[in-house]
Amino acid sequence: MKKFLLSILVLALAGSLVYALHRKPPVRLGKKTETVDTMTIVRLHLAPVLLDGTGEVVLQDVWKQEDQIELQGEASVLPLQLQEGFGTPDGTLVLQPALVDGATFSVLLGREVGYGWKDPVDAFSGTGVVQGGVLDITLRHNSAFVLLDSRVSPVEMEPFVSTYSREQVNVPEGGLLMMLPPHSEDLAAIIRDTSGVRSAVLGAGAPGTCRVADFSADPWFALPSSLMASTLQTRNLSTGKDYVCGEYSGITKISDARYALVHNSAKGGGIYFADLTFEGGKVISARIEAAPGTLEAKDVRDPEGIAYMSSTQTLWVSGEKDQKILEYDLEGRPTGREMAVPSDFLPAELSTGNGFESLSYSAATGEMWTVTEEPLKRDLQWFPAGEGRRMLRLQAFDGNTLAPKKQRFYAMDAPQYKPASADTYVHGVAELLAMDDGTLLVLEREVYVPSYDSANKASMLSMIANAMAKVKLYLVDPTSSKEALLSKVLVGSFYTRFPGPLSLLAGADPQLANFEGMCLGPVVDSHPTVLLVNDSERGKGNSYARLQDYIRVMLF
Repeated sequence: MKKFLLSILVLALAGSLVYALHRKPPVRLGKKTETVDTMTIVRLHLAPVLLDGTGEVVLQDVWKQEDQIELQGEASVLPLQLQEGFGTPDGTLVLQPALVDGATFSVLLGREVGYGWKDPVDAFSGTGVVQGGVLDITLRHNSAFVLLDSRVSPVEMEPFVSTYSREQVNVPEGGLLMMLPPHSEDLAAIIRDTSGVRSAVLGAGAPGTCRVADFSADPWFALPSSLMASTLQTRNLSTGKDYVCGEYSGITKISDARYALVHNSAKGGGIYFADLTFEGGKVISARIEAAPGTLEAKDVRDPEGIAYMSSTQTLWVSGEKDQKILEYDLEGRPTGREMAVPSDFLPAELSTGNGFESLSYSAATGEMWTVTEEPLKRDLQWFPAGEGRRMLRLQAFDGNTLAPKKQRFYAMDAPQYKPASADTYVHGVAELLAMDDGTLLVLEREVYVPSYDSANKASMLSMIANAMAKVKLYLVDPTSSKEALLSKVLVGSFYTRFPGPLSLLAGADPQLANFEGMCLGPVVDSHPTVLLVNDSERGKGNSYARLQDYIRVMLF
């Protein structure tokens, strides 16, 4: 009898367990809790991202088999996986038991993309309300993320400039995202929002995503360096009755004793040679002569930058008028070769007439670098007009293929002067110097000569007292894998004025000089030197004051 009663008890417990296992549990998602026995159809749509470039471009994501999503309500989080719609932007799944009508739910999708970020996730989110047994949600890129994509034909070599709407990336009015052209070896992007201008880099041009949080903030802030360069010498070349002042805007080193200059009003490549003798890093003698090809040339290019390529034993010269970078032999005659300058830098794209002012080549990296003196038209949008800061693009070329290699953004400092009128005023990047470790030395200069009346002594004296030329040298690292907008380290700074009491009181060098050219000089006690040359506009001036040619030696 006892065995029979025990058997009945076991069967009863087993039945209760089976009932419990098959009973539909209450749903604890959304705003209500209720036991239901029906189903809910969940429809999820991935919204496209619209970009405003040369035409409308739609970047459309699709559902993947491995996608894991989360359905979030007030009480809990439910991990789910789609059942249909893979390979399309529209996916569906069926939930049993059903969700309660009128309840609000959010759906989150996170994908690991693996492009080298610390926590690489491509995030989407959306919210919807259950209506008639259907939950319909459109997922957009999370407002904390920015989509980066390289789906522009590299053959066209056109820039990829995109303005996102607030709805797409939650940037305020005027918020912008810009990507460097697909002819770069990697993808670089900057974004502007209420936090300022930030940047990031994706390797190998791979499409993917990047969190705004991974963009480096305010990278143009100039960090003072504990290793500031000092001036070893400023030598006046304008000595001797036969010396004729030039317009030297660039210099490059061929050997320890021979250098090439570029004269920006000379014809052809404007190539001159300077034979320099040094003692303890200081110039003790200099002899300058024009290259034969310069004397023979008839074309006018406004040559501004010059670089020596040791592998071919040729000189490259950038022209500000034609925006070309042409090769010349050591006689100063063109070889017929030129760098494949991207269409970004065509003369029509310049905001002013100030184009390629600089040029430098590093044999160690095989890269040729240049930059326009002032911004391109499309880059004027990055800073408010009255702020004074300017965004420039540093462009690298492959020294072997002559093809464009990569670009980086560079933000100039705000100017010291903002004159309503002036006899002379320039503010821009005058030169780059490519170092063997891949870094670049950037020469920012500002020159201000107030308006004056040459027939009025008081006006002339006022001009002499207030004219100023300031130089700041910054070190940047374009090899950085994280920065598209490069951080700047201040390694040198000085300014010059005409001789007079005010220049001595202000601590300025008593010789006004518009330094535009820069190259490596001799090594002194294991320390590199950098040579700077100025453009004296052929000795512009009068009996009160006159510009002269100088070589400045800086010790690092």
